[in-house]
Amino acid sequence: MRAEWLTWQEEAQELAQALVEEQKATELPLSPLWAELLELERQMTDEQDKICAVRGNVLKNEMRVQKMVTGISSSPKT
Repeated sequence: MRAEWLTWQEEAQELAQALVEEQKATELPLSPLWAELLELERQMTDEQDKICAVRGNVLKNEMRVQKMVTGISSSPKT
């Protein structure tokens, strides 16, 4: 029984070491992709900020136009 437990323990250690080696082997090729992903996410956030700014300007302009239209329609006619 103890021999079987030792065998399983040894196999678990070997597999854990193999897992660590595989993780190292995959991290290296993936690191440029992670960097690219972070850069793309930053660019996406920048674009979303620009979109929000433009939407704000559009809303301000719509309010100005609405005030002008209201001012024209409510002004006394001569």
